Amino acid sequence: MQRDVGDVRAQLSQSARAAAEDYQSVFVSGEQITRAVGSIADVRAMTGNCDTILSDAMIGVSYFTNLSRATADGTIVCSALPLAKGINISAQPQFQGARKSDTLIVGTLLTSRATGLKVIGSQVSLHKPDGSFDGTLAIADDGVGFRMDEKGKSVGSRLIRTFGAQLGGVASVTSKEGQGTVVSLVFPDPAHKDEAPARKPEAAPA
Repeated sequence: MQRDVGDVRAQLSQSARAAAEDYQSVFVSGEQITRAVGSIADVRAMTGNCDTILSDAMIGVSYFTNLSRATADGTIVCSALPLAKGINISAQPQFQGARKSDTLIVGTLLTSRATGLKVIGSQVSLHKPDGSFDGTLAIADDGVGFRMDEKGKSVGSRLIRTFGAQLGGVASVTSKEGQGTVVSLVFPDPAHKDEAPARKPEAAPA
């Protein structure tokens, strides 16, 4: 089945962050947290206990900055960070993606409206018993970069290049620890699908 650019980019983003730590998968952890919390009745129903449950779920996971519950119209009604409540996230691409998918939808680096910090937001959809969309659980991580070695490589960057090759493209990773990571993927022109894309040298952090 043909994959569109958005699908490829979403998978690359998930793979990039999941591979960023040698011993700890940030996105896998995030998805586990959101799915576990999303199964709690008070969170699904957005009761008065929802904020406390979300705050408790954040204890001990310092690389996550917030966990929040949004309604079907995108309004955050309960959150580990009180400042996030009332913010509408319906325009965010990951919210729109979550409306159409049951998988974890990962966004790009952005500035949190609640904290002013740079974060990467991910969302999973919630559904009512009849299957209709019932909003999302959103989790934000701190968006730090890959830990690169003296050659500008990491386990994560190697996995990204492998993933890119499997999709028929060439991946490039540039990362500065504590600042962020840029992953690019070059695909051959479909009109010349038998030609390999020009290989770009991978830039090492300054």
